[in-house]
Amino acid sequence: MKYNLEPAKEVLRAFLAEIEKVKAIRKSISAPQTALSFTVKDKSPVFDASEFTPAPDSYWEKEDAYIWLYADAWEFRSFMHRPKPNPIPKYYSQPALPVYQQWRQEEKEVFYRQCEQIPPPADGISLADYLQQLASFISEENEHRDVWVESLRCFLQFLREDTELDQKGLMEILFPSKASCKGMELRKNHSLQRKGKKIETVECRSILRRIEDTVYPIDILAASEILMHLSATVLEGRPNSQRSAAEALGFAWLCHAVGCYRLVTRENLVFSTELDSFRSLD
Repeated sequence: MKYNLEPAKEVLRAFLAEIEKVKAIRKSISAPQTALSFTVKDKSPVFDASEFTPAPDSYWEKEDAYIWLYADAWEFRSFMHRPKPNPIPKYYSQPALPVYQQWRQEEKEVFYRQCEQIPPPADGISLADYLQQLASFISEENEHRDVWVESLRCFLQFLREDTELDQKGLMEILFPSKASCKGMELRKNHSLQRKGKKIETVECRSILRRIEDTVYPIDILAASEILMHLSATVLEGRPNSQRSAAEALGFAWLCHAVGCYRLVTRENLVFSTELDSFRSLD
């Protein structure tokens, strides 16, 4: 089956043309120029042999990498610093106490085994703030008792079963689940705290997302090089490889956008995203 890749190629050609324009401007700026100095007496220019030293190519390496990562030759910095959208769904705005009480009614086995250790939320506090408090018990108050952690996991599982996928964002940020990675780990750390006139080392815990070795991030230079090679394959590769390269390139850019905006989702959902789902952020 043949696919019409010409629209995608036109987009890439336009993008590459913009990159060439940026490089041309850099070249004109970095070109050697005779330096002028002025006398103190009459401020007249004095010409000498000293010249402005152009920036080496390595100076632009990171900027070129970001251009490819953000797929924009001129405004990529605005994408880097664009405010992140609010990741907290409406589900977490509800009062936490009724949810906590419902959990106690439905998970009675936890209490029969005397595993209930997480404190009840204060009246009127939102579910989002309550989850933040539970996270701070671990990270700031060094709470790591097995019985406490077991009751916390039970409560989190209750919430996950009560929410749709698009509502799980806050929990996945605070308490990663095995559905999105290898789960969470409470790792022992130490922090420095002032007590009176002394600085003491205090034990604390960090909630870490356990991930596969294969999904660790790579250097931005390596990432941009992959994007460049995919782009070249789309435009100049073998006909039977151009479509696969175009799909991989689009998927890579989409994954980078999702990561930059800290959108909590899953790989299969990103891969199945339809064009109708996109909208302008302006």
